[in-house]
Amino acid sequence: MKRILTALVLLAVSPLLRAEDPHPVDQSSPTPVLEAVFAAARSGQLARLTALAASTADGDVESVCGVSTASPEIRESFRTHFAKGKIIGKPRLDGNRAEIDFLFGPDGRKKETMHLVRENGLWFLESF
Repeated sequence: MKRILTALVLLAVSPLLRAEDPHPVDQSSPTPVLEAVFAAARSGQLARLTALAASTADGDVESVCGVSTASPEIRESFRTHFAKGKIIGKPRLDGNRAEIDFLFGPDGRKKETMHLVRENGLWFLESF
């Protein structure tokens, strides 16, 4: 009986474990990658950020992209600081590198620049 219950539970949960994100992040250009950070902060879908860090990402980007596994306090702080985020101006492209100015913070007024890099044809967050 215990084996049957275990099998039923695994059958019920396995589609959830294999399910892909029905709305994957568009990494074909820099803007939607940064917008995904703000959208994740607003929606709480933080796991979407894990694949957005460049291989050369700094500690700040690693913290942002790894926030889904952080403590509840850090997750809430991330959401508070990035939920009101928005891009200002147009991205500046230079080959496989890009810079995008954005606003963030609890009041959405702190200015920062996100640096992105294209790796294998996809854009990733590198530093800010």
